[in-house]
Amino acid sequence: MILADKIIKQRKQNGWSQEEFAEKMGVSRQAVSKWESAQSVPELSKILLMADLFGVTTDYLLKDEIDECESVSEEKTTSKRLTLEDANKYINKSKKIALIIAAATFLCVISPITLIVLGGLSDMLDSFISENFACAIGIGVIFMLVAIAVAMFIYADFSNADFKYLEEEYFECEYGVEGMAKARLEKFRFTYMLSNVIASVMCVISPLPLIFCALSGNDILCVCMIGVLLLIVAVAVFILISVGNVWEAYQRILKNPEYSVSKGDSENVKNIKKIVMEIYWAVVTVIYLAWSFSCSAWAISWIVWVIAGPISGIIPIIFKNEKEL
Repeated sequence: MILADKIIKQRKQNGWSQEEFAEKMGVSRQAVSKWESAQSVPELSKILLMADLFGVTTDYLLKDEIDECESVSEEKTTSKRLTLEDANKYINKSKKIALIIAAATFLCVISPITLIVLGGLSDMLDSFISENFACAIGIGVIFMLVAIAVAMFIYADFSNADFKYLEEEYFECEYGVEGMAKARLEKFRFTYMLSNVIASVMCVISPLPLIFCALSGNDILCVCMIGVLLLIVAVAVFILISVGNVWEAYQRILKNPEYSVSKGDSENVKNIKKIVMEIYWAVVTVIYLAWSFSCSAWAISWIVWVIAGPISGIIPIIFKNEKEL
């Protein structure tokens, strides 16, 4: 059986018309018609894509003496496939979700500002407001902002449900997907680099207003500058997350090992990693709240998040090294 006959047979077995098959192959219907009438032979890249679509070996397609269909391994046929249309949807959705997550994180970082400023001013200015009232307002603002942030995190997670498999499972890219992702990534690279530079500089200079106020000896202004410091850090974090999540989306499509799941990844390892991360952030939150409430250290306890962030990056590395052993 020649290649043309095998293409007709496999196309019909899958229930595809010539137009549908041509769309999946990224060619015109006329090209498919020529293949099936043996007027032309597909390029090697098309044959490879054809084998993936049909779930057969390239030997079966190329060798006329092989008439019986040879299926590829079950692992390959059962892996999900990312189409060009879905890849574009995923990238565009990732940009929107990145802004939501960045905004939610921004609210979490700025949530203690009201408590810090009002608490400090109530201690320094007797005629301002009572310390208990300032504390009540500050804690109320924290819970309100954190509640809004949690709702935004949950919304972002549900919005990305259709593409969760890209983060948790091994998948194959259809023809043209990687080329599209590389082209869009190159356009985005400068934005990503510039955003990281700006955000890093903002984090480095964020203590400067507080330092200058401390030198001036104005305690009231110093308290206000703590709020400014947190605001600068919050903006920097917003920038980092908004571009970082989009960068990860591109890397995931391109199957960068740091961001994608390989065929050898264990489902148990992925589940354990998720559980460990959830426990880790729960413990960090308990430490932050316990320290802040027990010692009234709202002005300094935010440093817990600054320390916890980099440490959280070590956990995926530990699992990665464990997988390579």
